[in-house]
Amino acid sequence: METATLKKLLPRGIVTHPPPEPEGTRYPAALLSALPDDESYALLGWITEDLLRLPPAGITQAALDAAIVTRCAAHCEVEVPPATLAKIAKSKTTEPYLEHLRGTRRQIRLAARGDIAPDEAEVGTGGPVVGHPDMRTATQLFEIKMTGQLKKNWPQFLLQLFAYAALDPTAEDIYLVLPLQEIVWHYDVRTWIGRAAYRGALHAAAATRAATAGPIAALIATYNIGTHISKARTIRDTVASNAPQARPFQFFLSGPQSSRMALKPDDLADAGALTIATDAVHYIHSQYLINLATPPDADQTMHTELLIENLRAAAVIGSRGVVVHVGKSTTQEPAVAVANMRTNLARAIAAAATPACPVILETPAGQGTELLRSYDEFVGFILGFGGADAEPRLRICVDTCHVFACGGDHPPLAYIDRLRSEHPGLLALVHFNDSAAPCGSCADRHAAPGQGHIGLAGMTALARSAAMADVPLVIE
Repeated sequence: METATLKKLLPRGIVTHPPPEPEGTRYPAALLSALPDDESYALLGWITEDLLRLPPAGITQAALDAAIVTRCAAHCEVEVPPATLAKIAKSKTTEPYLEHLRGTRRQIRLAARGDIAPDEAEVGTGGPVVGHPDMRTATQLFEIKMTGQLKKNWPQFLLQLFAYAALDPTAEDIYLVLPLQEIVWHYDVRTWIGRAAYRGALHAAAATRAATAGPIAALIATYNIGTHISKARTIRDTVASNAPQARPFQFFLSGPQSSRMALKPDDLADAGALTIATDAVHYIHSQYLINLATPPDADQTMHTELLIENLRAAAVIGSRGVVVHVGKSTTQEPAVAVANMRTNLARAIAAAATPACPVILETPAGQGTELLRSYDEFVGFILGFGGADAEPRLRICVDTCHVFACGGDHPPLAYIDRLRSEHPGLLALVHFNDSAAPCGSCADRHAAPGQGHIGLAGMTALARSAAMADVPLVIE
């Protein structure tokens, strides 16, 4: 279902007019840095929800300490030492965070009609929203969002909150609770003209999902299609969680936006032993923040070093390669950016890649200043490392959504077929994603297979083509 369709059913003008964001909105830095890297923002959200369920006077440092300890133990099996809690308490960002929560809680108390309770009833909308309101009364729904980018996230917040209201006929008022901004935004949904149509659109999408579930399940089973999985507490546990399924899978070694990798040698060794014992087929996806087009002489080698660190760890655990995105030129001339990318990639390959665990360069969607958009540019860049035979430590991942969104002369099936025909063995992995955006949109917006613009027939043809070359497929 197109998000644009749902946006049109929201109250007029509401998407383009978020509440004004106070200057100096800041995350509690010490608290964030103390939380496990992979889950830091999610944990901060849960901790915030826990505190906002207390009365204002109960939102204290002691209550924060208790919430931190409880959430870290429950979700990450991590013990938080007293010294860390003391460091959080001393931070200049902690008391302002707590004061924002107290002020926000006072606003919630003034708005609430009746007792507030946590709402844990899952709401499956059939569209881009699955979840439940964070708190509610008999007629009011409250959704808590921790964000430092209110303007950017505002449309998605509205889609989620209005979906809850559309599906709950008892809801009269909805509230978007923004603790960092100390804002509680309100809308009376009894005046919402598009409510029934919004609910109908969500139900229609759910019906479509149900109708395609059978064929998609058959497609996944027929072609042994795997998926991207979340990292567990340890790398060994991550491999163990999927290895029994005998399907390929992919995961991050750390947070997808993190430059820190707290990897333990014993954990990596255990994961490697399990990979061998179970014949697991897995791939590592490197962090999104890596930009290989960064000037190599600008003392910004973090990007290349991070890729090298991924490669070294991936080799130890028996991964089949490390997926990395093409670079972005940002403010550079494209030719200069491509040259930088070649230099940085060559250094990473020389330092840590092997034929068994190569760098796997992913096709771009053409979003922003992404490089190597066309087939000829992308494949030509790869071949530039080793001529017609290609560098054995550098391979290709075709993301079907990206190629479709990029447009051009090679839709995904033609892209894969030409690559198979001209350069057998160069294709190492297919990211088996449908596209929520139209062809040529240059928008990196994935959809479940068969539920986007490529469609079930198109995705089936892609799976068949990849399978003929014995190339693994992974849904992201």
